Amino acid sequence: PYVLLSDLTLTELCSYLPLSKDDLRWISGFGEFKVEKYGEDLALLIKDFCREKGLKTRMDEVQAKKFFQ
Repeated sequence: PYVLLSDLTLTELCSYLPLSKDDLRWISGFGEFKVEKYGEDLALLIKDFCREKGLKTRMDEVQAKKFFQ
């Protein structure tokens, strides 16, 4: 997995659960290329996982954290 996404990126994906391509832009390691190439499929996988496990996104936390850095 480190070839495509770093450990930090994977950690942020699991921690914040982005549900859209726009959300992915807030995740470390996701530039426009990766968002366009993988974003839709990845967001769908995360949405399905969240629905199955009853989880909610925490994107408000990452946005606040990065906004104030």
